[in-house]
Amino acid sequence: MDSLASISGLATGIDFRALVDQIIEIESERLNYLRVQISDDQAEKAAWQEVRALLEAIQSTSATLSGGEGLDVFTTEIFGLNPGILRVTADADASPGRHTVQILQTASREVLGSALQSSSVNPLGLTGTFVLGGQMIDVTAEDTLQSIARRINDLNFGPNPIGVTASVIGSTGSYRLILSAQETGE
Repeated sequence: MDSLASISGLATGIDFRALVDQIIEIESERLNYLRVQISDDQAEKAAWQEVRALLEAIQSTSATLSGGEGLDVFTTEIFGLNPGILRVTADADASPGRHTVQILQTASREVLGSALQSSSVNPLGLTGTFVLGGQMIDVTAEDTLQSIARRINDLNFGPNPIGVTASVIGSTGSYRLILSAQETGE
């Protein structure tokens, strides 16, 4: 105990030490109350900030929905051993669901052959016009199977290739002009 407090208490009859301790205790309680109040206010502020963030998220989502985006949106996915052989799409009228598709046969390239000719290099003596890939091909009486094949193959170069390859096959008096599509049908 401090000697001054003891003396002043004895001289005046007032215990200043106890009085100061009580004042400190009252002020400490008030200080503790304010600390708790600050902590509660900070927790409430954090809760309101979370509510605000959630409301902004709802507002953003509702704006997307009110504009029509996000409605009637479907996704398509293909599973299987070779998903590249099938293509699927869905539009706004599509119904949700799962569908099973069994592919029985894939498209193959188209191959056509001419009538048999006795030579691949002798003039055919035929005249006319036919269309391949949107291109007209004129045949004159001097054309051979080889010259027609060469003319068709030349049409595969440039800005608008026809997508058909010509070849001559056969042997000893039996020749054909064969036209083959370069891609399979879809």
